[in-house]
This record gives sequence, C-alpha cells and structure tokens, in this order.
Amino acid sequence: VNYNQAHLLIQLQELSTTEDREQLLQQIATVDFELINFLYNKKCKNEVQINTVEEVPKQQDKIEPFPNNQIQKIKNLTPTQRQEYRTHGLNLIKNNKVGVLLLAGGQGSRLGFEHPKGMYNISLPSNKTLFQIFAERIRRVAELAGNPSKLLPWYIMTSSVNHEETKQYFWDNNYFGFNDEYIKFFPQASLPAIDLNGKVILETASSLFMAPNGNGDMYEALLRNGIIDDMNNKGVEYIYVVGIDNILGKLADPTCLGYCAKNDFQIVSKWVPKISPTESVGIHVLRNGQPSIIEYSEISKEQATEVNSEGELVFTHSNILNLVLRRDFIQAAADAFKGDPEGSYHVAKKKITYYDRESKTQVKPTQSNGIKFELFMFDAYPLAKSMGLFEVIRAEEFAPIKNAPGSKEDSPDTARELVAQLHYSWLKNAGVSIAGIPSSEANSLCEVSPLVSYEGEGLEKVASRNKGVELQLPIPVSYTHLTLPTIYSVQISVVAVSLKKK
Repeated sequence: VNYNQAHLLIQLQELSTTEDREQLLQQIATVDFELINFLYNKKCKNEVQINTVEEVPKQQDKIEPFPNNQIQKIKNLTPTQRQEYRTHGLNLIKNNKVGVLLLAGGQGSRLGFEHPKGMYNISLPSNKTLFQIFAERIRRVAELAGNPSKLLPWYIMTSSVNHEETKQYFWDNNYFGFNDEYIKFFPQASLPAIDLNGKVILETASSLFMAPNGNGDMYEALLRNGIIDDMNNKGVEYIYVVGIDNILGKLADPTCLGYCAKNDFQIVSKWVPKISPTESVGIHVLRNGQPSIIEYSEISKEQATEVNSEGELVFTHSNILNLVLRRDFIQAAADAFKGDPEGSYHVAKKKITYYDRESKTQVKPTQSNGIKFELFMFDAYPLAKSMGLFEVIRAEEFAPIKNAPGSKEDSPDTARELVAQLHYSWLKNAGVSIAGIPSSEANSLCEVSPLVSYEGEGLEKVASRNKGVELQLPIPVSYTHLTLPTIYSVQISVVAVSLKKK
C-alpha cells in the first residue's frame, strides 16, 4: 500500500485457491518495491508527459569517436601481428587463463519458439541447436590450444524465465561433452514490469509480469552467484563474452584474446563497420571522454554522415556483443553496481501482455502500455583503465537471430544463409570443388561442424579425400565424416542428443 501497489493485495483476496494465493504471495515477497517506486519516480517524467516515458534528461553529453590508437582495423593488422596475437591467445587458453560467458537469458518468443533461445535449431543440415554449436566451438578451440581434455570454464547466464529448462536441456544432452564441473549456470535478476502509472503488472491472475533486468546485471550476477570466486579458484584471468543471438559468434577467439593481453587492455570489444549512416546498431564512442555505446539515434545527422580523409564513416564502430573482459575489471564493475543499485537503470517502454482484473482475461496490447527497467553492460565501461576495439569481418562473425522466420533481416533464414556462405568459402579456400551457390534453402546448404574447424582451418583433408570430385550441395561436414556426404537426409550428430547422463 505504501508503494501504490494495493491492487496486488486485492488480487490476492480474489483468488479462489490456496495454491494460486501462495504462488502470487511468494512472487510478491521477492519484489523490491522500494526500488521499483524509486525508479519510477526518478527515471520517468510526470504524469502529463508519461506517454513518452523518457528518462529524465541529463546535461548534454559530448559524443566523440573512439580514439584511433585504441582501434585495431583489419587493414592495419599484418599477418605477423595476427599470428602473434593468435599464438598468445592460444597459450592463454592452454594455460587455463580463459573462461567463456554466454549471455542466454532470452526466450525464443519472437521466433515462435517458447523455450530458451539457445535451444533453437535454425535448420542447418546437422539440426544442431545454438547451445550445441557453441559447445562444440569451445571444444574445438581447446583442441587447437593443445588442451582438448581440459575444456574452458563455461559460464551461462540465464534468467528466471528459462533457468531450469536450460539446465535440464544440458543434462538431457550429457552437457555436450563437457564435464558438468566446467559449466556453471546462473540467473540474472528480474524486476516486475509496471504500467504507466507505476503499478506492477499482473501477467496472469496469480503471477506478476517479471522481466530480466538487462545484460548489465551480468556483473552483479557473477558476484552474487559465486562465479567470480570460481574464476579466482580456477585461475581464470580473461572472460570471453558472447550473446546467444549470434550463431557466428566466436567464443574464446584466440586472436582477440592475444590482442587484449598484449596491449594490456581490460576490455576489448569486437566491431564491424556500419553498413550505412542510419543502420540501427549500437556504436562504440566516447561519451564525455569515457568509453560507451550509444544508439545511432543519439548522434546528430551531421555526426552520423561525417567521414574521415579516407572516406570512411567516423562513427562506424558497431557493437556485435562479442568481447573480452579482464577479471579485475569484472570485479570492479560488480562492486560499483552493487554500491549504486538504482542509478544505473534505464527505462524501456514496451507492449506488455497483462491480466485484466475486470474481464478476468489476458490481454495483448496493440501499443506500448508498460515500462521495464534495464541495466546495460556498457554503463560500466568508464570504470575500465583501458579499452580497445578489434575489427572483424561481418560476414564471418555476425549473423544475429532476432526476428521471426521469413523476416528479411536478422532471422533464422538470413543466419542460415550466412553460415552456408561462410562454410562454403572455407571449403573452397581449402581446395574443395563444389557445384552450386549456397543459400538458405535446404538443398543449397553447406555446414562444417565446429568440431572440424573453428575458423576454416584443417579442411585440407576434405579436399584431398575428394580430389577430382565436384561435390553437390547440400554439404554437411562432420568430424567423423571427412569424406563429404552428398545426401541431405544424412543426419550428422556429434553428440547423441538423446543420451542422458546416468
């Protein structure tokens, strides 16, 4: 009542079963209503202006491009430098100094898949899910480092929505070849969504609408779940962070790790050049002299179209959520967020499905009706003593899966085509003769198992075993089938996904 949430008490009284009342009461007991009330009053404007739900404006920020001496461009990276970085990174992996953090708190709802997004299968020939592909990619890079028997520590950040299902999925699939001691699952925190009047939204008659509080909770979540202690105990110094959305995301990329370590950076974030001045992506910049990421809409048209002497966009360094964080930075960020729990939240106005108490039905709104509060990972970047940017090729490392099948951008179809094109190029570069052009269609796919190749290496055996033969698409390449099968119906599976841990 003190926090303008009396409707929840009324709803409790109206529930007809003890089970429903207990469910709602338990959920209410987990909510920090003081924080929710504070955020609503501080972060949102008054009721007359609430329809915009913008954050209280700050002083005009000074936005500048990232310093050139902290940016590694592909064209300026010599083969010798690349090899030095890669070798150094592989040594870090071999000496157990590297862990992997996968941000996997999202559901596949926008894909029409009501399960953890990591369980989604984009219909490659192998029918592997995102989780399996990432697991095999880690296993391959450990093998390249000369340490195949001792895999990298793998930390998977889930959410309250998918934590248990994610854990069960890995159990059911024997952890995809990992020792379960080397995989740690931990949930990020959740906060209830509120309506435009600050009232907590009911999702059903007996549950609140709870939402993950953004990837910025990563730092505190690592701390409160004992993950930072686990890193310390295992001697991990570098954490490689990748989002579950990007099927081409390299986990523990040795070249990027080496660049980070050799230049003594606390953070290195990968980037790709913007396709156009108006591309809707986050951009690495300096905000008031400190490293940050902004939305393209936060810079002026003049800044967005500004070019340098070489004709390149000045504000071009797109964020692809693929980065290296040093452990000491993670600790500092966790301490800072813990010391300022309210100040770092951002406001997001959303369309939120809600339970209508009058009609006693669930309603899907057609326009934004609620507010979520989120933490952003990059808000901690100013705490870093040093930060660098590392350019990669978009077609090799960025295939996001955000929109429903059939969408023209960032969909399972576009991701499938990008995978097929990349793996086709790997095989062609290795000397394999292939008829046809790869696409997203089932009969034109090309897939190389992550256990066979991490970034195109080691495929010469495929060429030598098929010398003089022109292979036909679709082509799946398994680590146990280096002679390429040409029949699409062949199911390639590295781990028997029905195998359950005994």
